[in-house]
Amino acid sequence: MHSIPGNEERPLPSRGRLLASLLAAPVSAPLAMLLILFVSPAPLRKLILDGASRHTGAPAGPGAIFLSGAAASYAFAVVIGVPFYLLFRKIDMITFWTLALGGASIAVAPFFLMDFLAGNNALLANAALYPVLAVCGFCVGAVFRLMSLGSRRR
Repeated sequence: MHSIPGNEERPLPSRGRLLASLLAAPVSAPLAMLLILFVSPAPLRKLILDGASRHTGAPAGPGAIFLSGAAASYAFAVVIGVPFYLLFRKIDMITFWTLALGGASIAVAPFFLMDFLAGNNALLANAALYPVLAVCGFCVGAVFRLMSLGSRRR
């Protein structure tokens, strides 16, 4: 296994393990979204479904949420997540928390930006969706970290 130059204690994952992590981790976001939907009370569920409908432009049911969530999650992971991973790896900041909180930020930022550009009413209308998106992004970052680097305990 490769190691980070100057820090022989922290091995770099193999390319195969990174690819497997990149393919598997984004699926955790729509799964987390569905879990949150099924355990949340009816008023919160309605806010989440209404917010998802506004962003996708289609009626939001569990199947639509899973498919659109998976598509968005993979797109964000490849377009935003991979460059950030490479940056953090270059500056030797690959930790559970940087990847998990980075995933949460990456999940919320595009939707927040779209709502901000749409105006104040969109920010207020979708406010209940942001924490849910953050949890989904957190799951992606955490799963990616755990799959790509495994446990440090030996």
